[in-house]
Amino acid sequence: MSLSKQLLTLLTILFLVIFSVNFTISINNIRDYLETESITHAQDTATALGLALSPHLEDEDNPMIEAIINAVFDRGYYKEIRLLDNQHKEWINLTNNRVFDEVPEWFIHLFPMNTASANTEINSGWRIAGKLYVTINPGYGYLKLYKQSKKSFFYSLIAFAIAFMVLTLTLRYTLQPLKKLELLAKTIGEGHFQSLKEIPWTTEVKNVALAMNTMSAKISRTINNLNQKLEASTQALQLDPLTQLWNHAKFKTDLKHLLAEKHEGHVLLIKINNLGELSNRLGPEKVDQFLLAFANQLKNIHNKPSHITYYRLFGAEFAIITDLTSEDAIESFAKELIQSWSEISKKYQIQDIAHIGIARFTSFCTVKSILSAAYEALEQACKIGSNSFFITKTIQQAKDLMTWKSLIETIIEKQSFRLKLINQTKPLNLSKANVIVMEEAFCFAKDDNQQNLATGTFIALAEKFDKAIELDKGIISQVINKINNEGIKHPITINLSLTSVQSNIFRSWLTKKLNNQSTIAHQLVFSLTAYSVKNYQASFLEFSNFLHQMGAKILLKRYEPHLLSLDEIKILNLDYLRLARSITTEINGNTDKITLITSIKESSDLLNFKVLAENILTTEDLEKLRKIGIYGASLAVKK
Repeated sequence: MSLSKQLLTLLTILFLVIFSVNFTISINNIRDYLETESITHAQDTATALGLALSPHLEDEDNPMIEAIINAVFDRGYYKEIRLLDNQHKEWINLTNNRVFDEVPEWFIHLFPMNTASANTEINSGWRIAGKLYVTINPGYGYLKLYKQSKKSFFYSLIAFAIAFMVLTLTLRYTLQPLKKLELLAKTIGEGHFQSLKEIPWTTEVKNVALAMNTMSAKISRTINNLNQKLEASTQALQLDPLTQLWNHAKFKTDLKHLLAEKHEGHVLLIKINNLGELSNRLGPEKVDQFLLAFANQLKNIHNKPSHITYYRLFGAEFAIITDLTSEDAIESFAKELIQSWSEISKKYQIQDIAHIGIARFTSFCTVKSILSAAYEALEQACKIGSNSFFITKTIQQAKDLMTWKSLIETIIEKQSFRLKLINQTKPLNLSKANVIVMEEAFCFAKDDNQQNLATGTFIALAEKFDKAIELDKGIISQVINKINNEGIKHPITINLSLTSVQSNIFRSWLTKKLNNQSTIAHQLVFSLTAYSVKNYQASFLEFSNFLHQMGAKILLKRYEPHLLSLDEIKILNLDYLRLARSITTEINGNTDKITLITSIKESSDLLNFKVLAENILTTEDLEKLRKIGIYGASLAVKK
């Protein structure tokens, strides 16, 4: 119940109590007044009537006696008038038992009135000639009391209605700032750190508003500071310190994302020859200058593709990712690269500078297969001669597209794929070390020859052949069955495709599924990669809100700060955020990584989500994550 309704209810109850007490007291006072007035009226009537009868009592047969009494009695206010002679014998007795139907019976029982009576002795000369008794009819008193009660109740009701409306308007005006404060609190909870511009005039509410504004400003400043730390740490982790090219970790991450988005192109692996001998001949400082000049030459080449990214993988190894798909175009680009080295060759007197291995990538490939093909091409280039390149032909698939399509459709339609739970995540709180906080559902399938299909390829092909939604439905159904059949109590992560997230048909199906499994809905944690969410934040947020309404949860995996800033993270309504392996590998002694993870952890405390790590390799890294305060982590499986 809202505060305004509570106050209105309380004030209404108080009004009713006060009204009831006052009304009862008022009615009783009026009744007492009417009773007193009746007694006075009876006595006055008896006295006046006695004086009027006194001259006529000498003759008992005098008709004036009865005429005078009838004249008074006929006014109707009297219940009984009795005249007794001096021997106490009844002379005249007039009675009137009139009942007023306007007065309800319950009112008479609720407010009983005493019948007023009076008597007087009548003298005739010096002797007592008789005695007169006058009794007032109480019906008139009840009638007056009832009419007065109705009038009082009616006016009180009007007063209450007016007061209630005035109170309602006053409360609405007074409590309106509280609704604004509530909206501000919700906005802050959603990650929008705004402030209340119109400060309420009520002292208590004003103080709360000022406190909320201060809190919002402080959290906003904290988030901004953490954002700056994240950007600085991320930049330091992803850039080669000498050449300022992207490093090996960024190269693998970008390649994974390109494959996930079904992009095609070529990878150029470039290796400088005999860097060790060059270092001995020129010295470390000259070698650094040589590497820097080589990197600048790569970036400044003419006629470069529209989409091209440069990397320094290791000491002598560089790489380029380009969107060129034509073999003629990539060959022309490689030749231009080699020609651009002539100036460096003359300056440092090096004839054989480097070799280039080139490999094509498509959505069918994996990072491992691309790198393997590129290194094989590099070896072939070294055999050709100085400053040479070699292009591997398009990576051949074991099956043609129609065969793949038939296989994938059969597996999904028959639900012949299987699930196993991997990445067993445990809390880093030592007091709960044996508790499982999460596992991930991993899908695997076999081809017609019962050979395992690469999961990445299987899922990529399912998306290519528009079977991603059916695959996700099958995985969710198997996870639910597994939870119910095996009595699993911890959350299970389910990886979804972006196609499913954006599909209303999938959402309708999931609604029915979760409604039927409401007792375990909180154990279902739906997951998407940070790279997928990067360009579809609105769809992700809408899906996240939908899941929370259904009782399920959401996880963002493979998170790297360069993909989504904290300003973007704070509006996504996350339950869990799982860091990319590149961030949590070899963190012991790495100041940049420690700063990065600490900043993310502090942000999670402010934005109310839990941070996870996966496949931790060493005890040192695990201990460092524990000290930082990461919620949970999984250990790498040793093969």
